[in-house]
Amino acid sequence: MFLKNNEWIDFSELERRVTLEIGKLARAAVASPERTPSWQPDSSRDTGTATAAMIGESQMQSKPARRRSIWRSLSHLMWGFCHLPTVLRRAIAGVYTAEYARSAVEQLRQITDALQTRAASTERTVGFLVGNGDPRDLPAEIDELRRDLSTRFNEMEHWRRASGDTAANLLTRIEELAAQSSRDLAAQSSRDLAAQLSRDLAAQLSRDLAAQSSRVNEQAAMVKREVMFQQRQLTRLAIPSAVQSPQAAAAVLRQRHDSLYAAFEDVFRGSREDIIERLALYVERLTVAGSGQPDKPVVDIGCGRGEWLELLRREGLSGYGIDINMIMVERSLALGLDARHADLMTHLQGLRDASRSAVTAFHVVEHLPFETLVDFLDESLRILIPGGILILETPNPETMRVGASTFYNDPTHRNPLMPAVLQFVVEHRGFSDVEVLKLHPFVQGLLNGSSEDAQLLNRVLFGPQDFAIIARRV
Repeated sequence: MFLKNNEWIDFSELERRVTLEIGKLARAAVASPERTPSWQPDSSRDTGTATAAMIGESQMQSKPARRRSIWRSLSHLMWGFCHLPTVLRRAIAGVYTAEYARSAVEQLRQITDALQTRAASTERTVGFLVGNGDPRDLPAEIDELRRDLSTRFNEMEHWRRASGDTAANLLTRIEELAAQSSRDLAAQSSRDLAAQLSRDLAAQLSRDLAAQSSRVNEQAAMVKREVMFQQRQLTRLAIPSAVQSPQAAAAVLRQRHDSLYAAFEDVFRGSREDIIERLALYVERLTVAGSGQPDKPVVDIGCGRGEWLELLRREGLSGYGIDINMIMVERSLALGLDARHADLMTHLQGLRDASRSAVTAFHVVEHLPFETLVDFLDESLRILIPGGILILETPNPETMRVGASTFYNDPTHRNPLMPAVLQFVVEHRGFSDVEVLKLHPFVQGLLNGSSEDAQLLNRVLFGPQDFAIIARRV
């Protein structure tokens, strides 16, 4: 469809009108008054013009433009929005048709110029023949002119049919482009719909997960309350029978506090991953000393949640741990670690001489009375092989924030040990190559500034949180 003077016409109507225009141009080129020979009668000079005026002129009259109302314009606009593929197809058809029309006009102009040139040549030839040539040759010249005109009209007819085929091909291409545009629009709509569905699904999943997490937390809190209630009930039932045996009474009290201390460690000790990262620096010391052999394993005193045992297993070192907290031991066993429920001194005293390649105790010595600490060091020296390594880690009270505050977060801590004091005791009990390492400085709360006073306060207030003693048996 094409627009002419506000009137929509189809391609067949356009082709008919172009054909009429071609006929007019051809007839004008053949019988134009400006090129009519002087020997032709006056009545025949106007033959082409009269004929062109008679053929199809009434059909070429365009209707006057009608003023459209604003409602009709708005309805056309809404129709365009609702039929976007059709609008795109018509727009592409208009572009191709304009290009086709320009090409047709150019070819018509070339044919008209050729006809005019041939007519002028023929006029000169006929005038020459009439004026100076032999009149008997005039019929032959006229026949030749007719044959030439017939050839030209045949060429024009061939060009018209070729133009029709080209227009059909253009329309086919326009249909393909419109279909492709429709598919692209459908694909874009599908992508937008999928994105919207993904966002809606993610929001719904987040809400469902939040609701499920809330229900799980409620159930966990309920189970925890039930466990605590059962523990209190078992304690009340066990106390009357434990009065007759001091050892049984002590066992009841330990079981009573095991769950409390396990929960305390989960809150104040730090995450399992953080503890493993902190302990990784000791692995190299054991590797260099040749510790962790199957026949001479590492023994970890107070293994707790088993972070150090897990790290030993990752590095292929043989070791096991002991702890008096049964809940801690069960957690380690659940992870496939070698953890044993045993008392510190009882276990060490039951081991053979020179049977262990390393003794480790992370945050244990601050829980021990001084006499027990000395006995622990003596037993460790006895069970270590020559060249065996002792590793102790404990809070560093030289940092005021630790010595005056965080050390007392754990109510089972007895008293802080200064690095120089613990180093002296270890050396005095027979260990050699005693080394002190300051570890894990605070990273938050530091004073800004590069002055000496600011640096001194940062060292005193926010220095290393822990220190380690590393020693060997000669």
